[in-house]
Order: sequence, then C-alpha cells, then structure tokens
Amino acid sequence: MLAPRQIGKTSLALKTREKLRRSGIRYAAVDLNEIGGHVTAETWFYSLVTCVAGELGLEEHVESFWEAHAKESLPSRWTHFCRNTVLQEVAGPVVIFIDEIDTILSVPTVADDFFASLRAMHEKREEDPVFKRLSFCLLGVAAPRELMKDEARTPFNIGLSIPLEDFTPAEAERLLPGLAGLGHAPRALLEAILAWTDGHPYMTLRIAHALVREGEVPPQTLPPQARVEGWVQRLFLENGRQEEPNLRYAEDRFSRGQQNERIPRMLSLYRRLLAGEAIAAVGSDPIQQEFRLTGMVTERRDASGRWLRVRNRIFATVFDEAWVRTREADRLLTQPLEQWLEQDRTQDLLLRGEVLEQARKWARHREDLTQEEREFLDASQDSAAKDRTRRAILTVLASALVVLMGMVGVLAKKNQEVQQSSTLLMQETARLAAALGRHQGDGADALGAALSTLVMAEQLQAPAPPEAFSGIMLGVSDLKYSSPLKGHENGVQSAAFSPDGSLIVTASDDQTALLWDSHSGQPLATLKHERSVLSAAFSPDGTRIVTASDDQTARIWGWDGHSAQLLATLQGHENSVQSAAFSPDGSLIITASSDGSARRWDGHSGQFLAPPLRHEGDVWSAAFSPDGARIVTASEDQTARIWDGRSGQPLATLQGHLDDVRRATFSPDGARIVTASDDQTARIWDSRSGQLLSTLAGHQGPVWSAAFSPDGARIVTASEDQTARLWDGRSGQRLTLLQGHRDSVLSAAFSPDGTRIVTASDDQTARIWGWDGHSVQLLATLQGHRKMVRSAAFSPDGLRIVTASKDGTARIWDGRSGPFLATLEHEAPVWSAAFSPDGSLIVTASKDHTARIWDGRSGQLLALPALQHERPIQSVTFSPEGSRIVTASEDHTARLWDGRSGQLLATLKHEGSVWSAAFSQDGARIVTASSDGMARIWDGRSGQPLATLQGHQGTVRSAAFSPDGARLITASSDGTARIWNGHSGQLLAPPLRHEGDVWSAAFSPDGTRIVTASDDQTARLWDGLSGQPLSPPLKHGDVVWSAAFSPDGTRIVTASSDGTARIWDGRSGQALSTLQEHTGPVWSAAFSPDGTRIVTTGQDDPTACIWDSHSGQLLAKLQGPPDDVRNAVFSPDGSRVVTTSSPEDGSRVVTPGHPGTARLWIASLEGWLIEACNLPQFTPPTEELRAFCNRYKGRTP
Repeated sequence: MLAPRQIGKTSLALKTREKLRRSGIRYAAVDLNEIGGHVTAETWFYSLVTCVAGELGLEEHVESFWEAHAKESLPSRWTHFCRNTVLQEVAGPVVIFIDEIDTILSVPTVADDFFASLRAMHEKREEDPVFKRLSFCLLGVAAPRELMKDEARTPFNIGLSIPLEDFTPAEAERLLPGLAGLGHAPRALLEAILAWTDGHPYMTLRIAHALVREGEVPPQTLPPQARVEGWVQRLFLENGRQEEPNLRYAEDRFSRGQQNERIPRMLSLYRRLLAGEAIAAVGSDPIQQEFRLTGMVTERRDASGRWLRVRNRIFATVFDEAWVRTREADRLLTQPLEQWLEQDRTQDLLLRGEVLEQARKWARHREDLTQEEREFLDASQDSAAKDRTRRAILTVLASALVVLMGMVGVLAKKNQEVQQSSTLLMQETARLAAALGRHQGDGADALGAALSTLVMAEQLQAPAPPEAFSGIMLGVSDLKYSSPLKGHENGVQSAAFSPDGSLIVTASDDQTALLWDSHSGQPLATLKHERSVLSAAFSPDGTRIVTASDDQTARIWGWDGHSAQLLATLQGHENSVQSAAFSPDGSLIITASSDGSARRWDGHSGQFLAPPLRHEGDVWSAAFSPDGARIVTASEDQTARIWDGRSGQPLATLQGHLDDVRRATFSPDGARIVTASDDQTARIWDSRSGQLLSTLAGHQGPVWSAAFSPDGARIVTASEDQTARLWDGRSGQRLTLLQGHRDSVLSAAFSPDGTRIVTASDDQTARIWGWDGHSVQLLATLQGHRKMVRSAAFSPDGLRIVTASKDGTARIWDGRSGPFLATLEHEAPVWSAAFSPDGSLIVTASKDHTARIWDGRSGQLLALPALQHERPIQSVTFSPEGSRIVTASEDHTARLWDGRSGQLLATLKHEGSVWSAAFSQDGARIVTASSDGMARIWDGRSGQPLATLQGHQGTVRSAAFSPDGARLITASSDGTARIWNGHSGQLLAPPLRHEGDVWSAAFSPDGTRIVTASDDQTARLWDGLSGQPLSPPLKHGDVVWSAAFSPDGTRIVTASSDGTARIWDGRSGQALSTLQEHTGPVWSAAFSPDGTRIVTTGQDDPTACIWDSHSGQLLAKLQGPPDDVRNAVFSPDGSRVVTTSSPEDGSRVVTPGHPGTARLWIASLEGWLIEACNLPQFTPPTEELRAFCNRYKGRTP
C-alpha cells in the first residue's frame, strides 16, 4: 500500500492484522522508523531480523543465527533467516508487515539489497515451495519505481498494489448516524463537509469529529455550510501549512531545502490544474506519481476517462496560485547557489542582469535567507557594480578615442605607444561587446561597443577583433528577433497591436492590461480590473481600448497619446467575460462570456443592446465581420455561430470541431472564418454557407487563437504546445513555426502592415517576431571559433548545438537562430563535446588532459575538479540515462565519472592508448578499445573488469555493442573485425578479414548484420552472428572511411577517398547508386533519421551535399567557406544539417528550410552591419558612430 499520508493505510493494516489473528495466521509488524535511516547496512539488517524475531517469539534464535552466517552477505543472511528460522519454526502462513517503507530510501544501498532480496524470495517460490507460506505487506509514501535506485537491477515490479481511494459519497453516508443531533440535518452537514474534503478520509473525519465535540448548535444561528466552513478555517486554513500534518507534509515536499529536480515541473503541472485544465491521469508518468504522493492531487474517473485533479477545495485554497508563485520564486537561487558553492565561489557563476534583479526583488525584506544566500547575492551585486563601472569607463574611453583618433589619426599612427594603448582598448571594447551581446536586454549596448571597435580598427588600420562581429550578431539578434515585453507579474493572456502599429496592449492574470510602445518595448499605462484580464483590443481609430475580465465586466478606456482614462464599465454578464472587441466602425462592442452568451454594447456609452446571443456552453470569443454586418461566436458547445450584427438573429452554425471552439474570426474580406479549437486544430470555413474549406492540423496541444494577416493571405495560430504557427490563409498549408516561448502561447496577432507578429504567453512575456514573406526569423552562421572545429552535435531536443574546437573552447549555439549562447573554455584543443541524453548537461574532452561537465543551457562549469587524465582524451560519452560519463584517453586509461558531480568512480586500465569507450544500451557495461590490441568489457557502475577481448594483432580502433547488448563488434588495424560475446568476451566467430586496416564496424539496427569499412578499398557485409560474408565486397577505388546502415537496415552508405559515396542494398550488397559531386575524398556519409536523405562531406572541398537516399539524386549542395568541411550530421528531426569545418576564422552551419533544400544565411560582417544600422530599435550613441552607420542605411544585406 503505497499512498499519500493519512488516507487509511495504518487503519487497514490494523484491521487486517486483527482478522489474521482471529484466523490463526501468524504475522510480524515492523515499523522502520524504529530502525532509523542513519545506521550502517549491517545494523539495519540486524535490527530488521531482531524486530521480526521479536514479533514472532523467535528472539532466542537471533544471536546464534547471525554469528553462524557471518561470512554471508547481509541480504543473504536476511533471506536465510526467513527461510531457515521463520518458516522452519512457524507452521502455516506468515505475513510480515513493513510500515514506513519510505524511510529506507534514505539509505539507497540498503534499499536496493532489501528489495532485491524480496524479489529473490518471490522468485524462489517455484523451486522452493516453502516460500509460498511467506507474504510481505509494504506500507509507505513512495512510488514503486523509487524502491530500487540501482538501474542495473531488475525493477521492483512484483506483488499486488492495494489502491486506497477517497470516500465516495455513498461510503461517507456511514458517518450520518454520528452527525445526528447536532442541530442541523446530518445529510446537510455531510454534504457541506464533502464540498471541502471531496472524501479525503482524514480531513472528512477530522471535521466530523470537531462537529461532534462542538455538539448541538441551533440551526437558525448558523447555516450548515457556514458552520462547516468555520471549522475548516480553524482546522486547516488558518495555520494549516505549519500545523496540520497533511498540509505540512505537502508544504515540506516543496520547501526551499528540497533538492528535487522535478519540483519545477510539478509546480507547472499544479498551476495548470488550479486553472481548471483537464489533464489526463497517466499512471506511469513519474511526475504525476510523485505529485500524488504529496496528497495535493489525485485521480478522478468519469465517463470520458481518468483525470488528474487538485485533491480537494482545502488543498486548492491553502496551495493557491499565490503559493505557486512563491514556491517558484523560492527556487530562484537554489541551482545557481549550488553551482557557485560547488565551484569554490567562482566569479563566472554569479548572477547577472535580469536574473540578479529578480533575485534582489525576491530577497528584499526576507528574514529567512541563509548566510550562504546572502553572501551569494552580495557577491553578485558587487560583481554587477564592477561590471557597470568597467562598462562605463570603457564606453567613455572608446568614444573619446574614436573622436581623438579622428582628429589626430596621423599622429596616433606614428606614435607607437599610443598605437599599442589604442589597440589594447579596442580589443577590450570588443570583448565587452561580445559579453554584452550574451545578456538579453543589452543588445543596444553591445552594438554601440561593437561599432566603436570597428571605427577604432578602421582608424588604426588594424583588423577588427572577432569579438566585435559576435557583439554585432548577438546585439541584432537580441533587439530584432526576440523582444520580450516584461512587466506583468503573471501569465499574459493576450496581446494586440494598435491600428497604426505604434502601440501594443497586453492582458494578464495579474489583474491588469498594459499599454506598450511597440518599438521601444517601454510600458506606457496600466489598465486595472479586480481579477484576471482575459483580453484587450483597440478601437479602429486607436483612441479607445476595451478590456474583458474575470470580474464579470468589460471596460472601455480612452487613450490620448499620453495617458489612459476609464470611460465606461460594461456590466450585465453573470460570469467571466472572455473577450471583447469593437465593430469596424467603432460604434459597437461585442463581448463573450462564460455565462453562455455574447452581448452587444454601444461602443461609446457602454449601453447594453438586446438580445443576448446564446450558446449551450461558455462563449469563449466573439468578433465582427469587416463590414460589421455579422458576428461570429465560438463556444464550449463545439460550435461557432454566425449572427446578424444589428438584430442579433442567428444566421448559421459551423459544426465539425471535436472539442471546445476557443476563437473564431473573419478574414479581412469577410469571405472566410477561421476557428481555433481544443481538438488541436484550426479550421477555415466559408462565412456565407458555413462549409468547411480546410483543416489546419499539426499543433500538439489545444489551439487557443487563430488570426488572419491584414491581407488575408496568412493565418497565425497560437497553441498550448508553446508554439505559434504560420499557415497559408487559403490552402491551409503550414508555412513556418514560431518557437521560443517557455509555456503555452495564448494568442498571436499580426501588425497592421503584416510584417510583424506579436505573441502572448503564460511564460509572462509577449514577443515580437519579424516576417519577411519567406521566414519568420533569420538564422545565423555560428561564427566565433578561431581554429578548426573538431565536432558538432545537436542537443536531444535539437534546440542547441555544441561545437568542439582546436581553439581550446567548446561553444553552445542556438540550434535554430544561430547566435552562440556560451563559451566552454579549456586550456588546449577540445576534441569532442556531447549532450547528456536529457540535454541538461554537456561534457567536453580536451587535449589539456581533462573532461569537464557544463550546464547544457547556460554553459556554466558544473564539476570541479575537471575530469582529469594525464594525456589527451580521445572520446567522451554519457551513459544512456545520463547518470555516468566514460572518457577514453591516451594515458592508457578510460575513466568512469559521476555524471552530475564529476566524481571519479573507477579507472579502467589498458596497456596502451584508449581510443574509444562506449556503454551498452542498458548502461550496465562499458567496452573500451585500445592500441594495446585489446578491447575490454567493464561493469558500467563499479568499473570492475568483466572480460578481456584478446586476439587482435594491432590497434583496436573502435568497439560497439549490438542493439540488444548480447554481442560486440571491434575494428582493428590488423585488418580484421571480430564478433564477441557482449558479456563473457568470448570470441563468437572467425575474424572478419580485410586486406587493410579496418576503420569502422557497425551492427544493423536489428543486429543481424555487420558492415565494415577498410583501407583495402572495400566495405563488406557480414552475418551478425556467424561472421560469414553475405555478399561480394562493396568496392570503391580508394580507402573506405565509413559505412553505415539506414535506420530501417535496408541500405548501406559508404564514404571513400575515391571521391564518391555509394548506396548499397543492405542485404545483397548490390550497388544501387553512386553519389558523385565532391571534388576530392568523401570523408563521411550519414542517413537522415527517417532514412530518406543522405548527407556527405568532402575531405578537401568546402561542401556538404544532400542526396535522395533512394534515387541517389543530388538535392542540395551546401557550399561552405574555402576550407574543408569535415563532417555533417542531421538534426534529430531531420530538418537541419550541421556541418563542421576547419577555416581559421571559424565554423559554418548550413541549415535547410525544407526537405531537400539548403539556405545560407547572413555570414558576412557587412551583412550584419546593414542589419544593425537599419534597426528601428537602435540609435548609435555618438555622432561618430551615427556617421559610420549612415554608410549602411537603406541597404539590404
């Protein structure tokens, strides 16, 4: 019985034990709290044996048994005690109750051994029937998946789960006799109790007992609901989080001291539940499992399915929206503080910019800050003050130098001391520009510093530092592509442009609408309601704004260009007003309400115009046609309806959606209507006939809004899936995706000229996006490395790229828009970099003999000391679940590390350089390949050697497990590949022989075949079990560097120095196509994730080519810089290609916009300068910089 506290586990156990006693069945009841969690493993198991023995009257056997079995392991002693003492001395069935099972989880090694022993006894029942007499009953607050921490062991998935449900109304009726004689009808009291508790056993009984103790109360003095509410207030609401056990337990699970990475996701889930969102209950979801154990949420069933719900009204009242915001804020310092302390309080991990400002506001007037939190904030503020001083000094010096050198340029050039000082200042200003560019909101300052650098470089006749380019690129990206409007204190429900595009109005759950300048992003006015503001819209002339609110009113506001005044309040709706909009001539307003109606009002006076426009459910939105003659409403009843705009008479019903219709709006010409629905689609309809024209499918969550562009040619939709999408307004074809918000996108709207889109999100921001008719944002070349880029890899979600370079750094880049996000510095070339499976960490391997762990998003160094070797590290990889890292080094070792702390777990020794190390699919084993001629298998957790694969006569270049982990394939310079048992290391087949070095070997996806690539100008196909050749050699005219199977295993692609890549049948080995376009050796070839395309890279030419994998037809040639492109891989979704190259000035990334096409984006300094100098958001701060920018004004990059 694993369930939340005080739901009745102990009561049920007591009654069960009493029933067993009456039936003559022996039992032992053990409370693990009596043993404690801070003891040694031996003390714990000995105490468990003592407790069981005491309950069964077997105390005299304990000492002798323990001494007699002293040489056995502790789990073995416990198992033998149950078998040879308990079951030997007690006749008949025995039941052992173990309560407070969750206390053992604080001792993971004991927990794993204990639960493994229970599994062992369970599995021995068939071979040793005596065990069938023994049963265990486990009670506690834990999820079954939590019981076994060691993922290499079989999960604890045995036994029968006993669900304990809340009281149903019928079950609660058993309390009616006890509620009699209290002055009110017992049923009325019970209904009032259940309205608060929803059947929670403890809370229901607690209130009932309080009423009984209170005794009779004359019914005329207090109604039953108020009487019960008074007790709820006293028992649970006043100080419940501190005093009431259920509420205190839940509160403690979310306290600031809890180091639980799931808490942010649990809070996000809870916020959605509080808002009334229907979320399906998924029993296997670990977030939901853990959340249920807090007691705050539960599963409820109805005719439509199983749903997650807030446990009851008491929990919803105590843990309300304000509590969620407080808990989220409480975690503001948790992770950054931990990293700062772990890294010996390094300066690099201090808070900066907006995050620091948020932390300062949060900490103000708090009395519960720890000493470490105070020191962290103080250090951050001191550092920020120094940064501001340094920035100001550099800006003044740079500006002064620009002016001075313009006046005495010749003198400066002749004076060596002035020249050197000026160069140093230029370099420092360039570094400042790049640093500012990485801080959101500092884009204008970054551009100012970067332009100063370029002017100085020009006057000094010196090359501009590369950081100046970074400052311009990042500054433009900050100002142009993601301009958050920040000021609301809660989710933003909607956002809209004024008719002339100069203003934006946003509506928020913080009970306000805010008016903004659309170019500067500055707030201009605050429009207040008493509850959440759900929508806001401008009148056609831009002088009025109408807001709709949860407070059951809409309000009309006047805007005179300087201030906003309340003109009228529209009262009459009986529930939340979901939306409000003006008619095209501004004379009318239409409101939509959760009271099941829409209403028309005079647009100036606010007078109601009858009749109401009624639906059979909540009305979510209402809008006028462009001529004002018709109105369209969208409703919970799964329909949209068209009405006469003057009389209010119904004209047509749009039926077809499968869930709530959230929004409906006319096209600019009035001929079409677009609707947005919870069924994850938007639909286009003929506005006269009501006929369905097109369905816009693709969102992964409810679609909250849909709007036409001003010319009606496009539609933008906003969805809970955190994206907005752009569609063709007539055909319904998807054009592009607007991605970047961190929570539901609630609305999206075009600017009057159709060139911009504003989105509003639950992440408390609104964002402005540019639309140029082809793409929604410009992607950028990843410019920044100063030497060869060794590797590049996408994060698992495809949103970031990490590159490793000979310049001693790895860099994190935005995976879609290109700007680099962070630099990860080593003291020597970085050979490789990889994301952890969940994308939260990056591990880098370097020639400086270290591997280092970094935060996957911020780029902050997480683990010190670094993952240290004595020689360069050749490879690094995470275990499949991300908890461990294995590195391979030329220092003759591979090393196993903790994936979070960086702690060394084990050293795996060879007699020569270790070239590769890889985990098995289940993470339980590691295989290493070495120049000592051997591969070795190791335990994936302890690092203990399991087997040595001996037989190669040369360097083992690579080793890899088969997909099921049962076999291994190694490739060697001795001209062979070999198949081995993946557990014992036994050679399973004769060597797979080539006439030259074997460079690579890989299993097919089903493990039945192997393909090898060799110096002998062939690739060869082999049986994955016997090692027998399956086809003639796959011949090239030179060295074959790589060979890989397609994802479905039906084809093979090879890359060769003969200048071709070739596609072969994956079973017969028959040649299917030759891919010939490169001007030199083909270095690599890889399939896209769906197998439809192949990307190849040339060894000497600066290109990557994309090919149709079936026909071999060239689809696109991605021309890079005049240096070799070393490698190319598809992103996880196959929509992009990342290429790595070795130009001196950095790497390039080429991204295709659609399958089979490629596009090069701005990669030149001149192009970025044109972008910067034409930004309306940026004004150069000095006359000299304005003159410099004038060269680029009005030009197109």
